[in-house]
Amino acid sequence: MTFMKSTLIVLLCIITSPIIAEEISGKFAPPAGQVLVFAGQDNISVGGTQKYSDGYVDSIGVPGGITHYVYFSEGWTNGFGRTFPLGSVAGLNSEVEWAAGPMCQKAYLESPQLKDCVMHVSISMEGGGEVKVANGMFDHLIEEFVQFIADHPDRVFFIRIGYEFDGNWNKYQPESFKKAFRRIVDSLRTRNLSNYATVFASSSTVKPGQFEEYDPGSEYYDWIGYSWWGNEKKFGDAAPALAYARKLKKPVFVAESTARGHYFDKEDPEELWSGWFNEFFQHIEDNKDVIRAVSYINADWDGQDMWDGWGQTRIETSPRLKQRWQTKMAESTFINAADNPLQVIGFFPPTTRPQSSNVGQPAYQNASLPDADRVADLLSRMTIEEKVAQITGWWFHDERKLQREGSVFKPEFYAKKCPHGIGELGPLHNLSIDEDVQHYAAIQEYFRNQTRLGIPAILHDEAAHGFMKFQANSFPAPIGLACSWNTSLLEDIYSCAAQEARSRGVSHVLSPVVDVARELRWGRVDETLGEDPFLVGHLGAAMVRGLQGSSDGQIATDHVAATLKHFVGYAGTLGGRNRSPYPNGMRHLLDTEIPPFRHVIKTAHPASVMAAFNEVDGLPCHINPWLLQTVLRQRLGFNGLLVGDYQGLNLVRWYQKIGASDADV
Repeated sequence: MTFMKSTLIVLLCIITSPIIAEEISGKFAPPAGQVLVFAGQDNISVGGTQKYSDGYVDSIGVPGGITHYVYFSEGWTNGFGRTFPLGSVAGLNSEVEWAAGPMCQKAYLESPQLKDCVMHVSISMEGGGEVKVANGMFDHLIEEFVQFIADHPDRVFFIRIGYEFDGNWNKYQPESFKKAFRRIVDSLRTRNLSNYATVFASSSTVKPGQFEEYDPGSEYYDWIGYSWWGNEKKFGDAAPALAYARKLKKPVFVAESTARGHYFDKEDPEELWSGWFNEFFQHIEDNKDVIRAVSYINADWDGQDMWDGWGQTRIETSPRLKQRWQTKMAESTFINAADNPLQVIGFFPPTTRPQSSNVGQPAYQNASLPDADRVADLLSRMTIEEKVAQITGWWFHDERKLQREGSVFKPEFYAKKCPHGIGELGPLHNLSIDEDVQHYAAIQEYFRNQTRLGIPAILHDEAAHGFMKFQANSFPAPIGLACSWNTSLLEDIYSCAAQEARSRGVSHVLSPVVDVARELRWGRVDETLGEDPFLVGHLGAAMVRGLQGSSDGQIATDHVAATLKHFVGYAGTLGGRNRSPYPNGMRHLLDTEIPPFRHVIKTAHPASVMAAFNEVDGLPCHINPWLLQTVLRQRLGFNGLLVGDYQGLNLVRWYQKIGASDADV
């Protein structure tokens, strides 16, 4: 088995523990400080397709995404005399014109020029469509739409359902809107698709309280969105949407924006830039804590029947505006197609459509395919529950009870405890070698052969001074081994421990401890390698090399993944207490506690790092973004698995009294 490194945070031991995340996060959200740029809204304005090739894409450049619109309104005739076709989603698979320019989503996906673009597809249910979606009359349209998303697994779709829900032209009723929104999302979820994110979006004139009134449930959408036209006193204030996003800690998509009422081919470009465009970019800057995507509507509004007095805002019609816009888009803040938007937002499509060599065998089970293709195929098949299970662990504190009852030797036990699979299982230290064989067989019989996807469970255990199991070798405590100052000796000892662990089904070991021991009242000094950061770092690196069987981060076939712990300051807590704060200040932390971690990460490449129970500057390490992201990930360059200590996140709420619920933590 290959232990693959990941930037996911894995919580091993408490099944109810939430995932550590940035304050503002959401599915496919770019990192803080970056903004994904879309262009819309009709095929002529966008261009870049075989039929239409004189738009934004062709004149300005390929954006990070394309904004498009479809209608769930079959048979309805709008106020401009356009009747929507029966039996299909308007604007999805074939071109439809409803007084706002030609619309065909499929044309964008068939364009090689737009292969790296995210697709922002906005669903209108105008004309009473939301009632028919809610009551099931439009299930055939939902099915067509969901199949369309499923047919393009290599592409990401931002789906803005019932966009501008508060717009009086839509006439959406809150209850039917919420049911319709949920019905569409539930249909997407039944297909276990992983290539979409959902957006709950208002118009520019949304009023306080309307987001709450129309909210289908925050678990049904990933982003908050709104339209923005500038001149907020005239065209509406984005404050309610921004406030709601911050309340829910969700990213914001400025889903439609344009210089409404301006004519780019007639007005002074410098005045336009210093006016509307300056206001637009300032709006992004002022709200950069939440805004992660914007869509510019590059349209000749007055050239379309639906709009009157909206202007002409095609940037390419003003050479000076075009030049300024291109210069602005070249800044690192803005993500366009050249910036690999799919990679930036964390979506890694298969390089080719995975095909199995054996008929009926899923691609993810085909070892001959590239790892990236197998992972992409597996993720596309997984439900939310299965994904959560894979970043969770299960363990029961009374090991002797489990051993005595004997249920852990039966697959049915794990079927009851882990119905959606599991990422890792905690240890049973008192089992004999024969019992370990029986135990491992029961575990993998269930997880490999009886779960829906057959994902095996990873077993973890301890190896502080040898593999921590009955009938395994026990060596001197680390504090004693450290007195040898012998890196070769420690490498040999922990290689032995690793091979014993792997022979008994364990592939992830929660060792070594590289805390620097200078507070002798702390109860785990014997597990440490002493008081000197230099010595701790070098001996810790030797232990990792021994456990993993390499020095380059690869896990040898008969070895295990090592875990550095506890990050950070755990051995120097106030009074030596297990969960008290770290009192020694930032300089001591950076000069004394962190250097051993830095040395081991740089020279031995451990597979994982465990967060510590203690607080640093009032914030527990388990939820401390400065420690886990800025220091560990960015400064130390750790890109492996980050794991929580046993009950680490629960204790944030129970012991350290932060947050009112598990979700808050």
